[in-house]
Amino acid sequence: MLEKVRRGFGWVTRIAMFVCGLSVAVMMSYGFVDVSARFLFNRPLAGTVEISGPLMVAVVFLSLASCQAEGRHMRVDFLFGSMSKQVRAGVDRIAYVCGLVVCGLLAWCAAGPAWHSWKIREVSMGIIPFPVYPAKFVVVVGAVLLAVQFMLDLLGTIQGSDNAQ
Repeated sequence: MLEKVRRGFGWVTRIAMFVCGLSVAVMMSYGFVDVSARFLFNRPLAGTVEISGPLMVAVVFLSLASCQAEGRHMRVDFLFGSMSKQVRAGVDRIAYVCGLVVCGLLAWCAAGPAWHSWKIREVSMGIIPFPVYPAKFVVVVGAVLLAVQFMLDLLGTIQGSDNAQ
């Protein structure tokens, strides 16, 4: 059952990673055109900062769950490698619970300001008034996705220890 949920959630993280890729492509393209226009015509594009900020938020927060699912987050191995499998599993469980709590709190605390930003249709102050609320909701979505991934990892370590006994 857990494996089916993992596969289903894998599709969600792949969609999030696709959005990350699109965000990077848009930032690169916009930056290339901006630099080229500045160099060739001495006329930079307006709104480069306003569009790059929210796209960077998407790249960072929407990639967190996929990074966790693939085991690519940094870990201090010099102690971890010398631990027994049972101790490592216990440390992993503690880390997953802590991650779940922190991400849950982040999502909870970010949801209110995101909702308020959407209600007032908040825009950035700059040459081009760019909406701010999508980036704020991306923080909430990214935190929720990472919390779900931590929950799946926690359940996986619990299930793994049940199967080992």
